[in-house]
Amino acid sequence: MHIRRAISFLLGCWFATVLVVAVNAGFSFRVADSTVTEPPAEMAKLLGSMPETSARQYPRFVASEINRAMFERFGLIELALIILIGLSLFLHGYSRAATILSGILLVAVCASNFLITPQLVGQGRILDFRPLELFGEERERFANLHAIYGGLTLFRLLCGSGIAWFLLKRGRNTYRRRSTGEIYAVNNADDSQIDG
Repeated sequence: MHIRRAISFLLGCWFATVLVVAVNAGFSFRVADSTVTEPPAEMAKLLGSMPETSARQYPRFVASEINRAMFERFGLIELALIILIGLSLFLHGYSRAATILSGILLVAVCASNFLITPQLVGQGRILDFRPLELFGEERERFANLHAIYGGLTLFRLLCGSGIAWFLLKRGRNTYRRRSTGEIYAVNNADDSQIDG
């Protein structure tokens, strides 16, 4: 029972981290845009003297850098959580199906964070401060990388949901067995299990 609680806690931390990162990634760009459209009084004059495109580029660059750093660090946190979940399931033999799913999840996490994220970071920096009408091929590649990362994130969430479902299912089955009064006794003569 305690190991199920520990795994559930780790899984909850992982889900929360994925959600926070996803929400923050979009929110940071909205904040960057709002600082240009509704700047503080101290910045309004300076931004007003700049072309609108130039005024928007720097805060969006800062938002991009924050997101890049966040995704890189999140990758390490996510990897640590998934390894702990997988090891806990494997070492305690809690659920074979959940253990297999945690292995698949680990592969997906490694692919996202060690293959896709570095390409997204590098490609994003190439496109910083470049006019939208230029670098069409690079922008298309960047969009494709984003789509792949998004697909892998959805797949990871499905794997995590599957692990949670197996944990919940096993917990309910244990409760059901106890609640029906099913008792197992041990015959002291030959140590064989008999129904009580």
